Amino acid sequence: TDFSHAPAIPNPFESVQVSVNADDPDGVRSAVLRYAVDDGDFESVEMTRGVGRRLQATIPGQRSGRTVQFYVEAVDGSGHESYFPATGPGSRALYRVQDHAAREGLHNFRILMTEADTDRLHDPTQIMSNGRLKATVYYNESEVFYDVGVRLKGSNAARGDANYLGYNIEFDPMQPF
Repeated sequence: TDFSHAPAIPNPFESVQVSVNADDPDGVRSAVLRYAVDDGDFESVEMTRGVGRRLQATIPGQRSGRTVQFYVEAVDGSGHESYFPATGPGSRALYRVQDHAAREGLHNFRILMTEADTDRLHDPTQIMSNGRLKATVYYNESEVFYDVGVRLKGSNAARGDANYLGYNIEFDPMQPF
């Protein structure tokens, strides 16, 4: 529970702390934070125990505009593995290092996807698909919604034209918008 990263939008070369409350009837033997930068290979950082069930680890700072995907992999006392978010490398807990894309004075709703997923979403052979891809949504650059479902909406003409492009977002019922 309480999976999060801070700061929500890090500055260039600022490290990011990821934390989660982890519990298991057999105990939590070990946990690692896995992260990948810009669709690269996953790297691992051992998580350390904080107060109570809280586990934490730090992702090193990155350059401006980099997108980082991350998840936690834990092993219980019986040797069973578990991920959070649940699909591990297939999930989409993401952050982007400060890129100054948010407009001041407006409510900001940012959909953050990996480059590969963005390319797939906008591929001319896929634009009419109602299948959802995973993303992270930021509201006002501070409220974070991990692993939401995203698809394009509208007619064939609208989905292929950035001037009319719309999105349909499905939030986790446990974390409604």
